[in-house]
Amino acid sequence: ITTDSTHPYGTPQSPYTMTTFHGTVVNYGGQVDGQPEVAAIRADGVGGYNAKAIAGASIVAWINPAALTTDSSGNYIQNTATGAATSADAYIMRVAIGGINYDQCWTINRKVNPRTLTTTWRAQGLVGSALSGPVVTTTTTYSPIAGSAAADRLTAYPMGAWSELKLPDTSQVADTTATYGEDSDYAGTAQSFTDNSNGTITDNVTGLMWQKTDNGESTWENAVTGASSIATGGYSDWRLPSPAELFSLFNFENNNPALNTTYFPSNGVGADYWWSRDAYGSSTTNVWCANTGGGLGGKPKSETISAGGAYRYHARYVRTAQNSSGHNYVNNLDGTITDSDTSLMWAQVPATATTWTSALTAAESLT
Repeated sequence: ITTDSTHPYGTPQSPYTMTTFHGTVVNYGGQVDGQPEVAAIRADGVGGYNAKAIAGASIVAWINPAALTTDSSGNYIQNTATGAATSADAYIMRVAIGGINYDQCWTINRKVNPRTLTTTWRAQGLVGSALSGPVVTTTTTYSPIAGSAAADRLTAYPMGAWSELKLPDTSQVADTTATYGEDSDYAGTAQSFTDNSNGTITDNVTGLMWQKTDNGESTWENAVTGASSIATGGYSDWRLPSPAELFSLFNFENNNPALNTTYFPSNGVGADYWWSRDAYGSSTTNVWCANTGGGLGGKPKSETISAGGAYRYHARYVRTAQNSSGHNYVNNLDGTITDSDTSLMWAQVPATATTWTSALTAAESLT
């Protein structure tokens, strides 16, 4: 601290420490968020918005989290019904200017792509208020450009963490074509398992722990509810795996079953398929399943023997933290998409139909 005639109590010098903050504090662009914004999220001139101060305006009401609904024209209004659900991303602000109330209702959609801000501006108070005169309303949805400061300030909804530490290699080493680029030409993280001698197998690559011998045939509903009764290895937090977790077990150097059967024997006469935890999209009758040949797809729940079908669908339970059914995708705005869960980068648009060897050559030439 230094003092002078203008600052008799001292002037803070860099570096210095703030004593208190309000709300969630993050470092954004070299400044501490939770502090006043230096730029508007909504761009000037969008939907009639004029980004400049209005003389004599004062905020007379503020609600957050708010309960919002839409009227017949699609404009936001306050939901005043008893027990109406509120959202931390829904806001209502009333501003008085010259004796007239103006309301602004807005919501933030934090989906990774696209994140949006939708706002309704209304003159003469909320619909149904005692104020006389016409109600003037306009609603605009603003989508900040991905990667811009405005978009980055709209933080994405949190998703379940990726449940696998790393992606294991497919284990395929067979050289089947002279064209470079097939699986055997690239070495990934080799599969590695540890038998814990208690009925469990630890995947040393993904970090997942599995039942060594699967739990046998059952309906999908019984496979889901039965997880809570499993005590293999002395653990009580078993669950059905996600489709991606199931797929991580496959060894594609083996034909059928496409598994390392030393570590993963099947129960009884053997499985035709293994259940995952996820329904097939919005279907109420199909579930994502893995088959012994190494495939993954949506299969009818009715196909298993316990449901009157002709095939054996088994449950092989897994434990550790459960991931979400989605991925966290980032559009790099250069024709590529990064999956931040797996760290894989993908071409955004698929190539046209071609042969396998032509596809290998095309992939090798991509820049």
